[in-house]
Amino acid sequence: MPETQHVRANKLYNLRKVQVRIDQLRATMQETAMASALFNINNAMAEYEEVRLIAKDDRNPAAMNSATTGKTKVAGLFEKDQDSLL
Repeated sequence: MPETQHVRANKLYNLRKVQVRIDQLRATMQETAMASALFNINNAMAEYEEVRLIAKDDRNPAAMNSATTGKTKVAGLFEKDQDSLL
């Protein structure tokens, strides 16, 4: 009886050298995803800072506060419970 593609794939998947390579590829993908996420976080932080500085020059404290709040949200420092305090 001939092997199906699934049986052959499973046999290959269970080989140690194939598992090592799969782990390497997964690690590379995770590193790339993390680098991309950091790039986006850094861009967002820079834009919020730029907006905050413009608001400061315009003497607009509400806009400064909004930009600072945005930065804390991007950084993960803003908790939902604190939202009602602002």
